[in-house]
Amino acid sequence: MLVEEPDCDKPTPLPPPISGIDIVIHLSVPDKLAIKRACGRRKHRNGEEYHEVNRPPPEGSYTGVPPSYDEFNVKHSPSPDTHPIEDDAYKQLQPRLVTYQEEWPRMEKWFGMFNNLVTVDAQQPLSNVEEKVEDHLNESLEKKKKPPTPPPTPLETPAPTEAPAEAPAKTEESPDEEGVPAATPPEGVPETIPEEPPKPPSPKPGSDEWVYVDQPIPHDAANILFPQWELVEDSYLKLCKHTFKKIREERETIIRYFYSTKKNFLVFLQRPDNKQTFVTSWVKNYNGV
Repeated sequence: MLVEEPDCDKPTPLPPPISGIDIVIHLSVPDKLAIKRACGRRKHRNGEEYHEVNRPPPEGSYTGVPPSYDEFNVKHSPSPDTHPIEDDAYKQLQPRLVTYQEEWPRMEKWFGMFNNLVTVDAQQPLSNVEEKVEDHLNESLEKKKKPPTPPPTPLETPAPTEAPAEAPAKTEESPDEEGVPAATPPEGVPETIPEEPPKPPSPKPGSDEWVYVDQPIPHDAANILFPQWELVEDSYLKLCKHTFKKIREERETIIRYFYSTKKNFLVFLQRPDNKQTFVTSWVKNYNGV
C-alpha cells in the first residue's frame, strides 16, 4: 500500500509582501504641461499669486500682464506691479524632470509589488483631480477599516494512540522478590555503556571553520529579495559617488586654502616696518662715540 507524502515536508508558499504605505497616488502629467504650469506663475506686489493659464490675472493697469504665453518662456510687457516667481521649484524644474524619468520605472515596479499604486490623470482641471484623489483616499480608508480575514487553520490529525505494552509473563524461574541480584552479563560485554564525549560547538557564520554551501533559494523568496537587492545596490553606488565627490571637493578646497595662506604669509613677511631705521640710527650713534 502506497502512503502519500506528509504535508510537513512540502514547502509552504510565502505570503504576499505587505507594505507599510496604504496607498501611493501618482499624478501623471506630461513634461510640456509641467513646464507650462511652472513657468506661468506670477506674483503681485501685494502677495497675490496668478497663473497665465489656470488663474489669469485681470488685465489692466492693476497688473499690467497681457494673456500671452509661450511653451517655454513667459512673454509679458514690463510692469512694476507683477514679477515671475523664480523659487526652487522653478530653478530645479529641468533636473527634477530628468530625475523623474530615470527613477520612476523602478519606483513603479517596486510599488506594483504591493498593489497600492494608483495613477490619476492630472491634465484635467484641479477640481476633477481633487475629486478623484479624494475618492481613492476614501476607498483606501474603507479597506483599512474592514477586519482582516484570518488565514485558514490547518486541520489537526489526531495522533495515533499506542496500545499499552503487555507485561512479560512471570515464570517460576524469574525472581520476583526484592534484593535478588541481577544476572551478570556474559564475558566480553561491559557492565556499563560509556558516555559519549561532548561534541564541540558548531562553528558560527564568519569564522574560519564555517563552510559556505550553495543551497537553493525558493522562487518566491528570490522574487522578493531581487528588487530589494537592486535598491540596495543602487543606493550603495549613489552614496559612493556622492562620498567620492565630496572628498574631491574637500581636497580642492584644502589646496586652495593652503595656497592662499602661503600667499598671505609671504605678503605678511614683506610688509614694511621701521626696524631698519632704528638699527641705522643706533649704528651711527655707536660709531660717533
